[in-house]
Amino acid sequence: MRSGSARVSTLLADPDGSLWIGVVGSREVLWRRRTDGSIDAYPLPFISGGRSRLALAVDPRGGILVGWTNQRIERIESDGTMSTLIVVDRLDDAYVRDLVPDARGQLWAATFDGLARQGTDGSWRTFHTADGLPGPLVEAAVVDPADGSVWVGAGPTQPDFSSTRREGGLCHLVGDGPCQLVDVPDMAAGEGVRTVALDNAEGIWLSTYEIGKRGGHVGTGVHRRDQAGQWAHYDASDGLPSNEVRAIAVDASGNIWFATHKGLGHLVPARVQSGASWLNDSVRSLIEADDGGAWTTLTMADGLPSNEIRTVSIAPDGALWVGTADGVSRRGGDGTWRSWGTSQGLSAPIVVDIAFDPVGNAWLATTGGGVSVLLRQW
Repeated sequence: MRSGSARVSTLLADPDGSLWIGVVGSREVLWRRRTDGSIDAYPLPFISGGRSRLALAVDPRGGILVGWTNQRIERIESDGTMSTLIVVDRLDDAYVRDLVPDARGQLWAATFDGLARQGTDGSWRTFHTADGLPGPLVEAAVVDPADGSVWVGAGPTQPDFSSTRREGGLCHLVGDGPCQLVDVPDMAAGEGVRTVALDNAEGIWLSTYEIGKRGGHVGTGVHRRDQAGQWAHYDASDGLPSNEVRAIAVDASGNIWFATHKGLGHLVPARVQSGASWLNDSVRSLIEADDGGAWTTLTMADGLPSNEIRTVSIAPDGALWVGTADGVSRRGGDGTWRSWGTSQGLSAPIVVDIAFDPVGNAWLATTGGGVSVLLRQW
């Protein structure tokens, strides 16, 4: 499926087996590919000029939610009808970056102007800096399955090099708040949180950045808080391939994977090293982590098609999938890699998102080539 001059930004597989494809460009469109192969198109009532991505989520009440500009969220019902949810009264140029449903039936929306929550009664509340957020630009929100609380990562809206403290950081929201600011010891004033992830040992991971003097984001590595509340900071000097971490994924065995533009970072915590399949990798960099774990860096020398990692995802069968600037790779349980690129039928080399349907097929969002599908053959 190709999308002309537009680009695919987001993929979502729903419980019914349909694949939802968010396309941005001169006008936003949401495509739905049903299990019988038929395709429906849902033109969306907003235009971005292709500047960013659509946020997609399965609505706990049924249907699909899509978030975008003006802090609007559209709900597409199972019969295809569309309704609009307005998060807040301010309809300025504030995008919905991410949508996160929780187990209680609430919906959380990370936006450029705060964190919004829709309660089970359908009412909305938005949390701002006055409610404890470390900044208005919410980059990431993760619901803790243990207690339903929310870890909120915010980024700086603009650099202010004359200030001793700039916007950005992490806070923890319990109930109606306020969101409690979390002191991350090695996080400098004004650094932003790009990604928040939870591991299976009750740890919290952050990838962070700062705004450079010439503009643009400059990665500053990752931070982890363990179960006891102790923080550690890791950067390229500790074993990360690069300080610029685009995504973090945690597999069922507790391995942590980091997408960077200089390779795939891999941390094997000490508790899972015994018998771990990472020993099968051709390790190009091996550095002992502070907790006794081991860092590795996987690159083209280890079978990846490119060192520039765009996304990393764990499939339902536990396999690791890596989207790169020159194709996609799958790492099986025995530690071996298999890759696909344009010579194997991929519509374009750059893979920015990966989704899996109930049958196990892998759907790949590419830059400039629409969506490719890899039929399960592994």
